[in-house]
Amino acid sequence: MQNKPDGFKKLDKPSMLPNAIVDAYLAPADPHEQFKVTGFGIAAFIVSLIALIVESWVVYAAVQEQISIGTGILLHLVISGLLVFAFVLFSALPNNRLFLGLLAITTFSAGPFGAAGTAVAMLLHLWYGRFAMRFADWFDTIFPSPVISDPEAVDEDLRTGRDEAARRYDVEPFMDVLRFGTDDQKRRALSKITSAFTPGFAPALRLALRDESNMIRVQAATAISIIENRIQKRLFKLTNLYRQRPEEPAVILVLANYHDDYSFTGILDDARERDNRVQAKKLYEKYIQLVPEDTAIRTRYGRLLLRMEDYHGAITSFEQASRDQLNPTRVAWLAEAYYRSGRFDRLRQLAVEICSEHRALLANLEGSVQRSFRSWADVGEI
Repeated sequence: MQNKPDGFKKLDKPSMLPNAIVDAYLAPADPHEQFKVTGFGIAAFIVSLIALIVESWVVYAAVQEQISIGTGILLHLVISGLLVFAFVLFSALPNNRLFLGLLAITTFSAGPFGAAGTAVAMLLHLWYGRFAMRFADWFDTIFPSPVISDPEAVDEDLRTGRDEAARRYDVEPFMDVLRFGTDDQKRRALSKITSAFTPGFAPALRLALRDESNMIRVQAATAISIIENRIQKRLFKLTNLYRQRPEEPAVILVLANYHDDYSFTGILDDARERDNRVQAKKLYEKYIQLVPEDTAIRTRYGRLLLRMEDYHGAITSFEQASRDQLNPTRVAWLAEAYYRSGRFDRLRQLAVEICSEHRALLANLEGSVQRSFRSWADVGEI
């Protein structure tokens, strides 16, 4: 197996935190870090020492009347001009550029004392730079940002009125609102669907496209356009990142998941859904080669194969994941794969095994799934 990138080796469960890695890659550059001087400017330090020596000699010679005051001023101006030239010459080197600019200003205004101050500043920077932290980390120590869970965020929205809801209201499904609500209620529902879209909202959008009100149909079409544009922008960024880091497991996994989720949003035509599934399949296979121990992704990969009607591949993937650890999700998908492929003998064998040997797992299955397993195992309530 190929070596994993350093940023990925730190993850105990690779499938759990890839989004954090990808978001860090896609985050805009911090301007404080972008222009931060991170190294020691050797050229600037050498020039500052030379300027200190020459300027000190000029001052000494003028005081001792070895040269006239006018000559001393002229030499000082020449030295300042040479420092400006050095600043331009080394402008491509940020570590030197900053201190050379400081050296030119301080030497022109304070002579040898300015050059000495710049040299001392560079030595202090070299010493204390070892203990410096990122600006974002420093800012967080002063203004910490509390981590708010989803329930806390919902509660905050309700208390502050950000959800545009009344203080007292009944929860109604979007489908019911779009079937029986007023135009104003439908518009508000479509607005919420657009801002917090998930694939489960797709049927409501399709229903709104058939509404008798032209205004609601136009808003639904606009909502779909906005959602697709939002998804395409994210997909474009992830694709570009993948081209830059084609062997980074976290990037591969996030892009595969995104293609997988995008293909099942319910708002795409058949051709685009098929293309996204094909891309997700290729990326999942590449990721599994790089990180074969991540069995959680084998479940997602198997689910994708099942929906692509590759029953043999789906069964193989679910069985490999189940051998690592049985859980309700994997068992339910494996049973679905056996049923769709017509392998009823394997389905019956699985049902008997779950009902007789894994009763705790059976109890965690949904009621309808439990009844199906008991039916296939030919047992009653346990």
